[in-house]
Amino acid sequence: VDAARAGKHILLEKPKATRSEGCNQILDAANKAGICLMMGHTMQFMRSSSIVKEIIDSGELGEIIYGTGIVAKEWLTPNRKDWHREDPIGGGILITMGIHYIDLLTWWFNSRVSSVRASISNRIHGDPADDSGMILLQYEKGTSGTVINTGYKKGAEIFRATLTCTKGMLQSEMFGGVHIGKNNAWKYLPDSASPDTEHEALLNEWKTFTRAVETNTSPQVTGAYGKHIMEIVFAARESSTQSKEIWI
Repeated sequence: VDAARAGKHILLEKPKATRSEGCNQILDAANKAGICLMMGHTMQFMRSSSIVKEIIDSGELGEIIYGTGIVAKEWLTPNRKDWHREDPIGGGILITMGIHYIDLLTWWFNSRVSSVRASISNRIHGDPADDSGMILLQYEKGTSGTVINTGYKKGAEIFRATLTCTKGMLQSEMFGGVHIGKNNAWKYLPDSASPDTEHEALLNEWKTFTRAVETNTSPQVTGAYGKHIMEIVFAARESSTQSKEIWI
């Protein structure tokens, strides 16, 4: 908020804020100041993610019916901060990793989420913050998505999204590229995996932000979009606590 009031353009790392009030304050300050506010949802800028977006938008595979995003990652790595484990709002696997696939599905579907049903737990590590969860997303366009996120003790990494469309399927691996499913076979798309996925995505994100500032145009990941992603996360927490569907 202070940066916006000072007239500074902002590239803000996700998550946008720990509460809805904070999201609103940031967005209001940016709008009043007329500065560029872009959210750092870095997975949108990975090569595989961009290719999936291009294929969907081209109409090659028809309309999307539903999608799934699965992320599994060792939780207690050496760089894990205490607040990731102690604060159920500022920390936890959902707001750290699961949010990435909420973002990707929402971006790919080009639709707002209308309702959320979630089951979130801390049964793996027993910390106050969550370490696993399953979220069902219903989109305004009629599509639906499921995000499963796990911060395991003993397991193996998964970073995968699968989309089912009316004319075929897509599978995107964070480090393994993109496959198209047709005629009972998966076909790998050449050059859809980057030799340095995370570094390349970060550079693409910074270049996109710079271009938006220089051309005075809306950034790819707007502040309003970042607020909606957080609304989904907050709704998922509420849904899990109350054991019911939450409408946004």
